[in-house]
Amino acid sequence: MTKLTENVLHKIEQERIHPISVWNFRILQSLKWALLAASVFLSGLFTALSLHIISEIDWEAFLHVGVSRYQAILVSLPFLWFGLISLFLFFSILFGRQTRHGYRYTYGILFLLFLFVSASLGATLEKSRFDEPAERFFFGALPKSDVWRQTILPSAEKEWTQPENGLLGGNVTAVDQAESTFDMEDLKQKEWKVNFQNADIDRSVDLKPKTQVNIIGNQKDEDHFQATIIRRPKTAHKQDSQEMDEKDDSESSRSDKEDGAEKEEHDSDESESD
Repeated sequence: MTKLTENVLHKIEQERIHPISVWNFRILQSLKWALLAASVFLSGLFTALSLHIISEIDWEAFLHVGVSRYQAILVSLPFLWFGLISLFLFFSILFGRQTRHGYRYTYGILFLLFLFVSASLGATLEKSRFDEPAERFFFGALPKSDVWRQTILPSAEKEWTQPENGLLGGNVTAVDQAESTFDMEDLKQKEWKVNFQNADIDRSVDLKPKTQVNIIGNQKDEDHFQATIIRRPKTAHKQDSQEMDEKDDSESSRSDKEDGAEKEEHDSDESESD
């Protein structure tokens, strides 16, 4: 008996290692794969949420109100989400190493692999039409306290609810073209009267009820705001694109149904003539 064999047998006896049944082994492996899949999915989900939050940040707006890029980064970047991404990447590596062949790969290789998968999944989710519903569901399930809202709600809400700093966002509720004013409800459901006389209004903005707008200007008093620049939120353009895609899909489906009905009618006519 070789020394290596003796050492292995001694370790088996010392740690009381014993064989397990095939079914136990398969159940354990399935559980590890399930935990691995859940960790990878969650890291991808938080990556998608982080990308969505970053895509909503209007860096130019911060410059308009005198905030430096360094300050804007500290205020806006979703550091909490970055921490959660790191946490679930750690779990992915941990569970990946415990799968049947995971021991063959170094921690560095597994980290790069799961980082790539997480980034790819996150980018796919963020670009898909499931992005907005997933975000609404996720944030709707969180506690509603002010501490939570200030800590983890999307940066767009924090950025565009600073009327004292000249940033205001929300939905138009009524427009008075004669007075060059409109009423709006901000992202915290507060009502405002906005004066847009001499304001620079982006061509994509159609001032009518239910239109989403972001406004740069000056707060006059508790519920009056003077606009200097009015434009649409970045998310509004994405929603428009998704609505156009859905409309095109609907029209294409309707056209296919009409073509199918015409073909069936034509076949029926030919059958009757025969």
